[in-house]
Amino acid sequence: MSEWFIARDGSQEGPMTAAQVGALLANGEVKANTTFAWKEGMAEWKSLAEAGLLKEISMGSPPPATGGLQTPSAVANPQPTPTPAQVAPQSTGALNPYAAPSSTITATRDSAQTLEYPGIGRLAYFLWQMGISVIAYGLLFAVILGSSGSGGSEGIAGLFILVVMIVGVAAVFLGVKRVQNLGMSGWAILWSLVPIISVWISWRMFACPAGYHDHKQLDTAGKVLTGILIVFFILAVVANVFVAVSGVETSRTP
Repeated sequence: MSEWFIARDGSQEGPMTAAQVGALLANGEVKANTTFAWKEGMAEWKSLAEAGLLKEISMGSPPPATGGLQTPSAVANPQPTPTPAQVAPQSTGALNPYAAPSSTITATRDSAQTLEYPGIGRLAYFLWQMGISVIAYGLLFAVILGSSGSGGSEGIAGLFILVVMIVGVAAVFLGVKRVQNLGMSGWAILWSLVPIISVWISWRMFACPAGYHDHKQLDTAGKVLTGILIVFFILAVVANVFVAVSGVETSRTP
């Protein structure tokens, strides 16, 4: 049987047999689609399902009962402990759990997560939102021009409401798809209706990568976008304070 390494809780575990991984899987400690594994000869880390581990588990002996299950790190392993040359070196900070034990190959985790989760990603969500905004403003502009001089204010109001409804339905649909891509239920879009919490869900939808709800790891793009949101938030607070102070000073002027 092959010797496997898995990445869990920010660290590597292994080597272990497919049966040991199967025991963790049966006990719910790892997941087939979100836990990554590696063995000698693989070019990169892959999920348990993609790495062929599930097939190896099914071909081997059944996993032990989960009642007295021990993690692979606590199970006596007859195999020799990997040498320092086999494990990716630690310079500063925590060990990258997705560095292959026999080399410095990094896993394409982000791309794998993007493929695993349904819905739409950050870039697609942003582009669709921009497109909807442009179309909405274009329709409203056309409604105003088409109704100018006709005196039909009620007709303008009706068309305006229709455009708003169409844009609202499209925005909700995109929001549902985006939160699903984050690994959340589509109903999580309702958090956008709750004050303060709406800021949290909007940040997730704008900045977080696919599957963030499961792995809680921001990539480089997510960190940059989060920084941009923080800067805009600070500027908005400063602008509001400035306007409020200016208004007070103006009211005091005789």
